[in-house]
Amino acid sequence: MNHLLARLEALEAANRRWRHACLALLLGFATLFLMGSGTADRDELSARRLVLRDGGGVTRGIWEMTGEGSRLSLFGAQGSASLILSGSSRGGRMELLDQAGLPRLDLGFQDPDGAFLQMKDPRQRVRLELLQTMVGPLVSLRDAYARKRLAMIVTEAGPGISLLDSLGKSLLGLVVASDSPTIGLNDGLGRILWMAPSDR
Repeated sequence: MNHLLARLEALEAANRRWRHACLALLLGFATLFLMGSGTADRDELSARRLVLRDGGGVTRGIWEMTGEGSRLSLFGAQGSASLILSGSSRGGRMELLDQAGLPRLDLGFQDPDGAFLQMKDPRQRVRLELLQTMVGPLVSLRDAYARKRLAMIVTEAGPGISLLDSLGKSLLGLVVASDSPTIGLNDGLGRILWMAPSDR
């Protein structure tokens, strides 16, 4: 009799486990069905933030929504960002960062300004800049204090080069307008000291 009671209790316990397993499976299928019922395209994944990790669990990338648009950050093995791609309604941007996580190259496009490229030194000072301005492309080289010392531009009239002092005043200029070259020397106040050809 005890043997039959033990077998009956074992069967009832197994029956309870099966009922719980079937209920959990049914709830799982219902959850999957309800989660997918509002999605028109079953091949689409929707998220506000996606984190990519390597085999060791280290974060190597984050794709997220920001207040202005979206941003993709890729990280090196040390954990600092090495590349950031971002986009907004005004344009897109790409930043390359050094091992300290500081941006060293900045490339982008923003309305209405146009395209730009900046190269920075380890102290985050812009040393080279390329801009698409309203009158044409402009290249400027800057000193260790980020002061513009050489500027080159190409306009519809022609190209021009300017050498500037530490205050940003042009001291030497060379312009080729309508296929005719002009070179001039100025003082720190912008007054012409010498110009050739002299009849201009």
